[in-house]
Amino acid sequence: MSQAVLPIRVVALYQFARMDDCEARRRPLAQLCAAHGVKGTLLLAREGINGTIAGSDDVIDHVLAHIRAIPGCADIAVKESRAPVVPFHRMKVRIKREIVTMGQPDIDPLGGVGHYVAPQD
Repeated sequence: MSQAVLPIRVVALYQFARMDDCEARRRPLAQLCAAHGVKGTLLLAREGINGTIAGSDDVIDHVLAHIRAIPGCADIAVKESRAPVVPFHRMKVRIKREIVTMGQPDIDPLGGVGHYVAPQD
């Protein structure tokens, strides 16, 4: 079966962005996903959002639009694939200490990063 004809869209996403109001964002996001039958996991933390969700094209577009409306998330990184069925059994929207576990309390992905190198370098 060709990837183009598979009915379910699976998106992995993340964005480092200051998010001081995780609890206020969690419930509306969980309700939106539940109302549209989206399944997967979204992690919210002070440093941003990370997760993988699945559903039909139109509902995934709707959820992504909601996430992109969050300050700092307009350019969220999204990787997409297709599946014949929803690969997840439930929807979880959780608040965590970190969206990517680094185990180093002094690391602040929002405060500074390394030097960017152009691909040709």
